[in-house]
Amino acid sequence: MTSKVTESSIISPEFQNSNSGFEITVDQVVLGKKLENPFKLETMKKALNNLKGNSKYQTYAEHYPSITKTHRYIKFNPQTEDEANIMYKWDTLHLLSTTPFDYEILKAGQSYREPNLKDGQPSPMYANVPIDISLPQHVKYEVLDDIYVPSILAPDVNVKNSKQRFDNDANTAYNDLCDEILLMEAYKLTNVIDKSFNQENYLDELIFENSKNQKENIIVNPGTQPDETINISGRIFYDVNFYFPIHGLRVTIKARFLGLVHQVNYDSRQSRIVPYVENHSTNTNTLGEFNLNVTKRILNHMAMLSFALNISGQGPENAFRITNNNNDLISIISPKLTSNLAYYDTNVLKTVSNINLGNLYINSDSVHNYYFTVFNAAYFYYFGDIGGLSRPPSRFNTGLTIKCYTTFGRSTADYSRQTIWGGAHIHMHEFGSDNIRTFAITIHELAHAAHWDMVKSITFRFERTDAIVTESYAKGVEWFLTKRKYPDYNTGYIRGTYTGICQDLIDTPKMVTTYDYQPGDPDANSEIISLSYNDRVQGFTMPQIEAALRSTGVTSFNAWQICIYNQNPKNNNREYISEAFRYWNSYNSFTPDFVPPPMPTPPPPRIIPTPREGGEFCYPEEGTNRRICL
Repeated sequence: MTSKVTESSIISPEFQNSNSGFEITVDQVVLGKKLENPFKLETMKKALNNLKGNSKYQTYAEHYPSITKTHRYIKFNPQTEDEANIMYKWDTLHLLSTTPFDYEILKAGQSYREPNLKDGQPSPMYANVPIDISLPQHVKYEVLDDIYVPSILAPDVNVKNSKQRFDNDANTAYNDLCDEILLMEAYKLTNVIDKSFNQENYLDELIFENSKNQKENIIVNPGTQPDETINISGRIFYDVNFYFPIHGLRVTIKARFLGLVHQVNYDSRQSRIVPYVENHSTNTNTLGEFNLNVTKRILNHMAMLSFALNISGQGPENAFRITNNNNDLISIISPKLTSNLAYYDTNVLKTVSNINLGNLYINSDSVHNYYFTVFNAAYFYYFGDIGGLSRPPSRFNTGLTIKCYTTFGRSTADYSRQTIWGGAHIHMHEFGSDNIRTFAITIHELAHAAHWDMVKSITFRFERTDAIVTESYAKGVEWFLTKRKYPDYNTGYIRGTYTGICQDLIDTPKMVTTYDYQPGDPDANSEIISLSYNDRVQGFTMPQIEAALRSTGVTSFNAWQICIYNQNPKNNNREYISEAFRYWNSYNSFTPDFVPPPMPTPPPPRIIPTPREGGEFCYPEEGTNRRICL
């Protein structure tokens, strides 16, 4: 029998270094030697033949009439931004990784990038793809290995093989035992697990437990009891100084060789249903917390194969994704989670139910601080409280791509890419900006996506809309939503394009002054024209302003103004809308709708005498320096 394992001995020593938490580096992943893949079809067949020649395990091996491939281990080679986005849109199961599965990882960090790739060329992407899933078109790939993954580790993609293997599915525990024996032999052939682990003792325990259950006529369905899963939890922050949680970040358990293991309900012959769903992938909550539930039997094998957390810039529900200069998905791999002692015996299967990794800090250098700020802004717009505004499209050809450059440029939103290729829709050039500006500009560019989505039913409606309308709406959403996260946020405006009309329609009356270049000549030597007006309109809401933008035919500044006026008859300040719109569409001069008369000169203040010694009162004589005393 193996020794009992406790939670503290399960967690890798790296995660126990201090009470304050563990720092995950964002340095480049460093790979070690190439490993032999135990799931390779030829290896599995050899393992089965070995078992058939071993009298101890021969009975179990006979339950496999044949072994056929269930997956293909594939290396995809996208060459361009468009091809990278084809891959991301295809990957609805989150199979892809730029780090190959069959290498040692000597140093964890941001996902691996092959040397000698050209700038801007996406990294190769690796995946174990189930054989019944169609591959993406227009992207070159090579099949590295045919793979066999036993159904204990991936029943959802191994249904056909399960039907072939067993005449009777009643006792799934016995079927899983056969898989365990086969896996142990494959691990032994490839030397992929720690040599201190006694495989024979491990299998003896499983065989004894299964025999005992059969004698007592107990049918065991793994995962039906709450205590047969382990909850892996923790909190993820960036910026160690301020403990800034990352809301909505995808956290996935990935094991070496396997990548992401899928476990879902399925029907087999006899309408057999696996009564549990594995949760190997989740998103952090508002506090940066994550919880992953994994059956102990599967976690056992993931521990043997050395597994880690993968922290990804893929938004929930595939709504959006964050990529870098090279069109690679932002992704960070943690060090392995478990120590070499984390091979469970039957006692631990009954006792350990939680692995709490504590606080995980992403050592956020300037570029990752930039990436995570963009992610936070996008997540807020898609899933946060945005006061009733329309959200950006959640299925923009299966996900919207935000590409974050570290080179100088101008952030843009490009909606001409509505083809099969579908490159990045938003290009961010805010590296080096402070977090508030990066957040605000991300909101601004996503507002263009929301605007496009609102009017897309009319062909080219967004493209035909005047720039002063599209940019003014985006500036309004930028101001409105950024202030919900950063209450002190203020922004500048430009008459004729990036106007402040939305803010003026919403906030209280004030004097507005803007300084703009001569139109059509935004040069440093151009004349700067200052114009002011008394903003007297107030009381509108951002959803009301947006609703007018949805109206049929609103492609001009004037049409937008008319719709806002007509749709809000109860606003007592709407008579001033025209004045505000005229100001923001003015360049050289501006005349208000009504110039109030000058205020009369107030009378001089009344002089109240002040007492002096003796009870007398004195006051200054008008027009002199003398004082008169009473």
